[in-house]
Amino acid sequence: ELKGSGFTGEPPADIKAWLEKDPEKPPIFIGFGSCVLPDPRKVAKNIYYAAQKADVRVIIQQGWAELGKSLTGKDGVSFVKGTKLDDGSESEGYDIKANDFALVIGRVSHSWLFDHVTGVVHHGGAGTTYAGLKAAKPTFVAPFFGDQPFWGQMVSAAGAGPKPQGVDDWEEESLAKKFLEMCGEPMKKAAKGLSDAMAKENGAAKSIDAIYSHLYFHQLHCGRAEY
Repeated sequence: ELKGSGFTGEPPADIKAWLEKDPEKPPIFIGFGSCVLPDPRKVAKNIYYAAQKADVRVIIQQGWAELGKSLTGKDGVSFVKGTKLDDGSESEGYDIKANDFALVIGRVSHSWLFDHVTGVVHHGGAGTTYAGLKAAKPTFVAPFFGDQPFWGQMVSAAGAGPKPQGVDDWEEESLAKKFLEMCGEPMKKAAKGLSDAMAKENGAAKSIDAIYSHLYFHQLHCGRAEY
């Protein structure tokens, strides 16, 4: 966590209150950070109806794609203060007494939020994948590029999440099934096993050892001139 980054300090009171409104039904987190979605309206629509079909609560993080703003005015959707609405304005907050199942949010610390959800859906970046599994949460990866497909495959192979699938291929029915799988005991158990294994590792020390193993010190020369 970086000081001044906006990801430290007390958890947002409005998100915390929404989570505590129904503590027996922790939500599924969905967010893609800085990834640009080809059709954020379609993605939001699939999330909305899949969550209804699966009868789960969801937290949608807007990110750079402003995911979820197209759900403005939809039954069961609330917006945290400052999030973007479909007309370009910003939300002034939500009614905590509203009968909602979806909350659209902005920036928040994953290390805090992931401890309070039942599963995470994201692009599969190494950092976000680490944060979700460290919190022992079933993880569904919707990869875009780079190493993201790899992490999605590894998570799925370990039984800690559904098979990775890009957002372009999402459909309401299949997404609802994935949500339900993430709420099931098999994936929760597998995610907990990965979390326990990660807690026993010293990642920084292993990284240094890996780097040093590829350095041939006897071949390294200093080009600095001697005076």
